Amino acid sequence: MALRIHHSPVYQVTYGGGYFGNRMAEINRLLYDHSSDIQFHGEDVESSEWLAIPRADLVMLIAEIANDKESFCGWLKSHSVDTTPEGFISTICKWLAESDPRNEFVVLTWF
Repeated sequence: MALRIHHSPVYQVTYGGGYFGNRMAEINRLLYDHSSDIQFHGEDVESSEWLAIPRADLVMLIAEIANDKESFCGWLKSHSVDTTPEGFISTICKWLAESDPRNEFVVLTWF
């Protein structure tokens, strides 16, 4: 079974769907590079199994992807992430919609 990232719909021990199997380092680095205030556990974001990302940063990432889908498609291919720019945006939208709206951040966990 592949290691996939999961979002926490409510900031408690419940989890939504899993995405991006075995691409933890790549996805974590992308999120880190596009967030001014990401939090993570451990010494290295690329191996962190827990992330908290401000909602506003995820919205800005969606806008960046939407504005340059061709470039992001190249990033996906070069990092072996099996989705399209539209699929990636859809996943982030799901994280935003299903995460705990009482918090300014979205919690993501890899397992």
